[in-house]
Parts: sequence; structure tokens; C-alpha cells
Amino acid sequence: MQNIQITAPELGRSLYFNYKGTHSIMLMVVADANYNVIYADLPNAEALPLREKLVPFIFVADDAFA
Repeated sequence: MQNIQITAPELGRSLYFNYKGTHSIMLMVVADANYNVIYADLPNAEALPLREKLVPFIFVADDAFA
């Protein structure tokens, strides 16, 4: 499990406040011996601020993350 620091949403900021004094979510990922992600426990889709359409959480990466 990894604690991922985030910019907290305006509503519900206290839900993401942690003991280190920052805002974060917990992420659990299982990878195989070749660093392939084989399971990720992501939060459910949420609407963006002032929107109704649900947007899923995704992984964003670049060449720095093989």
C-alpha cells in the first residue's frame, strides 16, 4: 500500500487529510517480477467539481516510468 499525496478537492478536504499534515489517498498495486501492474485497487469514479458526469481514476505516466 502506498500513500499518494494529492491536491484535495474543495468539498470534503478533511476526508483526505493525513497524519503527516498533507492530503493523500491510499493506493494498492500488485506488480509481477517484470514490473507489470497486474492489479490496482483504485477509488470509484467521481464527478469533477461542478460537474455531474462520473470520471474514472487513471494512471498517468511518461518515459520516466518504464
